Parts: sequence; C-alpha cells; structure tokens
Amino acid sequence: MKIRSVGAELFHVVRQTDGLLTGHNTLRRHLHVMGLSNDPTCRKCSTVEETSVHILCECEALASLRHLYLGSFFLDLEDIRVLGVGAIWNFINL
Repeated sequence: MKIRSVGAELFHVVRQTDGLLTGHNTLRRHLHVMGLSNDPTCRKCSTVEETSVHILCECEALASLRHLYLGSFFLDLEDIRVLGVGAIWNFINL
C-alpha cells in the first residue's frame, strides 16, 4: 500500500509541474483559450494574462514568494531550466 501511495504522489507532482512548464494547466490563459474562462487576466496582480511564464518569472504579486522558493524575485526563462522539480513544486503549492 505504501509504495502505491508514494507512486501516486510522485505522479501528481510530475503532472502538476509538467502542466505548468508546458502551459497545459488550469491557469486562466489556458482556460480562456479552451473556452472555459471569460477572463485570462492574472488572479494575483490583475495586470496581464495569467500564463506559466508570468507566474514563474514575472508576476509582481508573487515576487517575494518566488524569491523564497526559487531564489530570485524575477526570473528569465533560462533560469527555469536549471531549477529542480522540487523547487518548482514547492513554489506552485503555496
């Protein structure tokens, strides 16, 4: 039973992180493209579209948390490539 539980948890971590990195997720921009949301605007800052890049790299409302979990207030796409899955997972599961 315990191995199955760990496997299920690992699958969930990989699925959520993969969704964020590929753009196939429940962020507003993706939901808007799919016709499931009328508003693609970021729920945190309300200034631009809520995309993976915006959440991981740019959103000013998440700058302090990004610094705490990912090591910088603002990131470039190149920075994301060197982050570990664990760091990204901790950041998206605030």
